[in-house]
Amino acid sequence: MSTPSLPRYSDRALPSYRHRPGRTHHPATHPQGHSFGHQERPLTPQELRDWPASESFRFGIDLFNHQYFWEAHEAWEVIWQSLPEGPERRLVRALIQMAAAMLKMEVGEVEGAKRILSRVEENLIGVVNATTMIGFDPVQLRKSVEARIADPEILIRIQRVETLD
Repeated sequence: MSTPSLPRYSDRALPSYRHRPGRTHHPATHPQGHSFGHQERPLTPQELRDWPASESFRFGIDLFNHQYFWEAHEAWEVIWQSLPEGPERRLVRALIQMAAAMLKMEVGEVEGAKRILSRVEENLIGVVNATTMIGFDPVQLRKSVEARIADPEILIRIQRVETLD
């Protein structure tokens, strides 16, 4: 499932499958879901002070890099919900939106993916030092996501997404 050459940023095992709404068991609510019975714990105050170094954030990066877009969204949402209003919260929201756009694209909702992606830029306005904060450039990531969504071959690849019976 995952590409072994990609670096890992956390020690947590990747889920047994990538959730695709309507195609796979819902991870949290279906008894056969890969996260059934598991709930992400909120960040401690200490983790929240340095959320980019938290296990939840680093695991979200692993999930995104290995194309577990629904799961990345969920991992980062724990952080987003804990952060106060401000640039850091908008930055995490932008990352969540990029994961959501990729998920929409992978289930064949290309126009929905484009709509979500259009909101990413407004969340990145005024976010300074994002690259230093999280260790990668969110603007470059957005451009990469945009290029992938615009790829004319994408609809062919969408048909290859694994499903559960």
